[in-house]
Amino acid sequence: MKIRIYQKLFLLLIDTCALFASFSLAYLVRLGTFSHSKFLFEPYIQMGALMIIFWIFLLMISGRYSLKEKSLWNEFTIIFISSLSASALFPLLFYFKQDLFFSRGIIILLFIFSIFLLYGISFVFKKYTKYQASKNIGISRMLVIGAGKNAENIITNLLHCNSIHKPVAILTPYGSKKKEIAGVKIFGKLDSLERIFIQENIQELFLCEAVEHSENLASFCQNKGVVLRTSLETIGINHSQIETETIGNTTFLTLQQSPLFGWGQLIKRLFDILISSTILCITSPILFFLFLFQNNTITKREYVNGTQSTFWGYRYSNTTTHTQNRFHRFINFVLLLISVVKKDISLVGPKLYTQKEYNTANDTNIPKNESRFILRPGIFCPYSKTPTPENIIEYITSETEYIRNWSFSRDIEIIITTFISH
Repeated sequence: MKIRIYQKLFLLLIDTCALFASFSLAYLVRLGTFSHSKFLFEPYIQMGALMIIFWIFLLMISGRYSLKEKSLWNEFTIIFISSLSASALFPLLFYFKQDLFFSRGIIILLFIFSIFLLYGISFVFKKYTKYQASKNIGISRMLVIGAGKNAENIITNLLHCNSIHKPVAILTPYGSKKKEIAGVKIFGKLDSLERIFIQENIQELFLCEAVEHSENLASFCQNKGVVLRTSLETIGINHSQIETETIGNTTFLTLQQSPLFGWGQLIKRLFDILISSTILCITSPILFFLFLFQNNTITKREYVNGTQSTFWGYRYSNTTTHTQNRFHRFINFVLLLISVVKKDISLVGPKLYTQKEYNTANDTNIPKNESRFILRPGIFCPYSKTPTPENIIEYITSETEYIRNWSFSRDIEIIITTFISH
């Protein structure tokens, strides 16, 4: 633990030097000299020093110097947000202190150089800590409780990536025929906990099996002053949409079934309205002509959602040549946009079922998963083939996966892919 604290203090020192270098490089690249007569370097770097203090504070509260292990993507996010904030505030500080504006190019260069240098330091630091971990320097010695598949996956992953959290011993709640996992020795059952804890100089426990003695393990760790960790899989949860939430004075582990429950739903609806309204406005002369002169070829088709309620979607039923078929499919799409605006359906979502397709999807011999009906059906769906008894399970799986892992970029991808394939 002390080694990691020293490492983080050293990282803070290197970051400070990197930020000074960023200010200096931005000035030099923009002005070409450190002795510019109209914009002196000395007051500039003095104000830069004040901003660096605030900059380091931003990095600190964002978790850059936390002792917890972080991915390079998390490091980049922290660096990007802090650099953007500090770079934007620097001219404001300079103006109030010096009563002078200066080149916007310096701010842009400062932002670029700071991200490049700080992230470069993170990359090198990550490689260095992994090298140290491979040599058993600065590691946290971990005792794993459990010898099942979950424990095996965790141990293998931690050893493979040279994490600072290193499994060095295993105890099993109910015994195991195995002698070791990925080279880590199994020392027996939980009755050996006290002895192994001292013998192997354990610094943290990792609970990989849901055992009835978990409360005793928590008490043991509290008494010894060590960390107790567990994984979501251990408590029967395997889902990416997990977050902690404090309600009152109690912290809960929240399992959110879909990112759409919240702001995502609003973003999706605004996207539906924007795209549908735009296309309907552009094609309104064509729609006016169809409704006025070819009303006999515009029919209504019944669609069904998960609660067996129905709504009507317009379809253009006059088809002749292949070329006209492509035009008619486009008109059908435009007519369905009316239902999107009316909030009956969405642009992208689970399959827009007819009654026959709905019956196929809900055949009594097929496992039910009603979560795919929590969203409005879409004109475009993740699985574009026609539902049949042979592929319906793939349909259900793709729709459920889409809801659980929804993203705006995924919607765009589905729309583009469908247009290209047709």
